[in-house]
Amino acid sequence: MSKEHIHSGKFSAVCREGDIKEFPLTSISLAGVLGTLFNFEDIEKLSGHLASVKKDVKKVLSSSYILNKI
Repeated sequence: MSKEHIHSGKFSAVCREGDIKEFPLTSISLAGVLGTLFNFEDIEKLSGHLASVKKDVKKVLSSSYILNKI
């Protein structure tokens, strides 16, 4: 970590999609699902829903959370 990163409060890195993005130095992204998980047809659909909720909360550049009721 450089002095420039500390001064700006962010750093640049390659994200999972292969793009270069800026990320804040300190933040927490929490995603939760509340409800009956048996409403999903199979584990893949549940996993896809959970990934979608997590992706939504990571769109916020500061610390944040989403509690998704199903």
